[in-house]
Amino acid sequence: MTKTVTQFDDFALEKMALTKLPALCFALIQEGDVVHQKTMGFRDLKTRESPTPKTLMGLGSVTKVFTSLAIMQLHERGQLDIGDRVSQHVALPFSEDLDIRIWHLLTHSSGLPGLGFSESKLSARWFMHGFPVNSLEDLLTFMQGAEDWIQTSPGARWFYLNEGYILLGAIIEKVTGQRYADYVTEHILKPAGMDRTYYDREKVEAERDVATQYMLDRDNNYLLGANLYGNIPAAGGLVSNLEDMVTFTKMFIGQGSAPNDTSIITPETLGSMREPQVKLPQAQAPEFGEGDEAYHQSYGFHVTENFFGQTVVGHGGGVMGGTTYMAFIPEKNAGVVLLSNGHGYPMAQLAMYGLSLLLGEDPEELPFMRSEGMLGELVGSYESFRGTMAASVHKNGDFLELRMHFKHETRVTPLVPFNLGERKRIFLTFSGARRRMVEFRITGDTVELISDRYKFRRRQ
Repeated sequence: MTKTVTQFDDFALEKMALTKLPALCFALIQEGDVVHQKTMGFRDLKTRESPTPKTLMGLGSVTKVFTSLAIMQLHERGQLDIGDRVSQHVALPFSEDLDIRIWHLLTHSSGLPGLGFSESKLSARWFMHGFPVNSLEDLLTFMQGAEDWIQTSPGARWFYLNEGYILLGAIIEKVTGQRYADYVTEHILKPAGMDRTYYDREKVEAERDVATQYMLDRDNNYLLGANLYGNIPAAGGLVSNLEDMVTFTKMFIGQGSAPNDTSIITPETLGSMREPQVKLPQAQAPEFGEGDEAYHQSYGFHVTENFFGQTVVGHGGGVMGGTTYMAFIPEKNAGVVLLSNGHGYPMAQLAMYGLSLLLGEDPEELPFMRSEGMLGELVGSYESFRGTMAASVHKNGDFLELRMHFKHETRVTPLVPFNLGERKRIFLTFSGARRRMVEFRITGDTVELISDRYKFRRRQ
């Protein structure tokens, strides 16, 4: 385990520095127990205070797991059925012929594409404040006319829909007669012993150990973010900390029971929450692995099958200056929890790295690690014969950029991975509405780039 801990710590620190993550809090769980827990970086860049396992951070869309759990509790108790029409509980501004059921909202398969009311907080027009939607009535008004945007029949395709989870929060309120936040607090947070997890701004601001949320602008400089407080928090408004989220994750590993043996949900209902329901529209690129992983949405979770022969159940979140991830492997009683107060290296990839170590597998075999390695090997400065021309190759996410440097301009060409081998790697790009290939050849320490009529060698 010492090697696993050291390897994960080193990897996390490297990615924090590379992507400017201010702070990271994480825990690794094996056989139902925490085997490693650590906090790194700065909870506030101005005061230079370190985070603790109790530092409050925004969970973003991990909130949806709590909303799903609340819906499944009510289903278990017979107060609703996930097969109910949504319109039995909330009057949608759509035709009844659409037949949208509660389970469609749980699995993001209503047929509606993401409408963007939440994402509008990041748009140039509505930055930080977002579209003025702060109640169920506001949301229903906002959704008028969305019927014309429906892409498929309910249940046919996955479209991540924040609006759908706001509707689930409204259904919880209609069924229970309680405020959504009060129901979750009474029936999930308190029984689980999560006493420093909050929806309400005043409760968060009454605490001292709270992280400052940060975002990065176009020039990669920090700017202040914010948590998603408001009257409709069911899609992303929860604020928590590492200790509480470890408790929550262990509850799922422990068949629905909190550490104090309080039953939050029955093992049978919990099992149904983990079952794949709708296929996600993504597939592993064969260039970066064997391509045998399968991705689905369940009732509140993303499910990855064939992860080193195991099934991973999890969910991530991103809010205005915070990213989180929780994931677990039911068959192995293993899990990982990550919270950060910034946007940078993807938390999902960091989580999969940690899970691979817990399984005793080589994380270098993960598709994204192969991608990072194979693309990273090509990055650098290049020149043509006798240095007559200069070029450079840069990594941009899952792609490369070829930049041709002239005296008065730099021409940028995006490169899409197409066929990647150990010694020859081909990328796809377009010019004049025609497809063309850019080729890299690796011989020992020499890397050559062939693009159109030009050949470049990377400088040593």
